[in-house]
Amino acid sequence: SPGAVEQYLKDHPEEAGKGKAVKAHWVRIPVNTEGMTLVQAKALAKGIKSVAEVEKLAVQHKEEDKGSLGWIYENDIHPLPPGVSRNSANELISFGDEGLSTWAWKDKEFYYIAYIEKYEQDRQVPGDELRRRAERRLLDGLQTEALEKSIRRLRKQISWRRLDG
Repeated sequence: SPGAVEQYLKDHPEEAGKGKAVKAHWVRIPVNTEGMTLVQAKALAKGIKSVAEVEKLAVQHKEEDKGSLGWIYENDIHPLPPGVSRNSANELISFGDEGLSTWAWKDKEFYYIAYIEKYEQDRQVPGDELRRRAERRLLDGLQTEALEKSIRRLRKQISWRRLDG
């Protein structure tokens, strides 16, 4: 219910905490891509000056959602986009602090080219997003409770009989 959601948000003020955030886009290029090196990835990154250019590169490398990651928050309570680790998120946020720019780095699987569209020092998560998250957490809690109740009921119904010769 709306009342339960509002109560949840009152009981968990850290969920709405303001903090550093970046609106980011990225392209992941597999390290086994022929002819691609970190030097070339950095050169590609330097050439990117707009979201449209990132989207074009993302489509070329089959990146979902044209590489848009949306808003990434420093607060570790806020969920991360699929494929983004907390370390990568923190790295993107630190890049944003240095101004709107493009960066490239590599791990074992991919070359990453990231473009920071916006950076905010004190970003507040929009209210509708907070409500959606609170509803999801409350529903998850209800589902978990129902499953645990079913498990307890099944344990009571199951009986064991030892069959020894």
